[in-house]
Amino acid sequence: MQAMNTLQDLLNSICSLKIATEGFQQELGQLREDVAQINGEEMKERLKYLDKQARMMEEMKEQLGLVKERVSLSASASEVVSWTALCETLTGKTFDEQEAGKEEEEGSREKEERSRAKEKRSREKEERSREKE
Repeated sequence: MQAMNTLQDLLNSICSLKIATEGFQQELGQLREDVAQINGEEMKERLKYLDKQARMMEEMKEQLGLVKERVSLSASASEVVSWTALCETLTGKTFDEQEAGKEEEEGSREKEERSRAKEKRSREKEERSREKE
């Protein structure tokens, strides 16, 4: 009888282990699916990002081509005349000398205007003093 009880306990333990193993296998299968799905979604996101980067690179290449074309259409350095060289050729003075001359002209104009204003004030003052007499 004791052997029968031990055999029954052993069968119960085996059955419990079999049920537990099946549960673990189901959970493991679900985890594998989840991991595969996560990796798939992550890969999709990365592929979308890489596709976006590739499109941006193509746009940049097109823009670079346009810039190169514009640069090639612009005048070469040998065809461009600098402002200072043009001033020297036309006026016989360097650009700096010409600018200094302008400043002197502006300064003399200001002095002239101040002296006119001073003369005007003195005339007005004289007229007021005559009116008082």
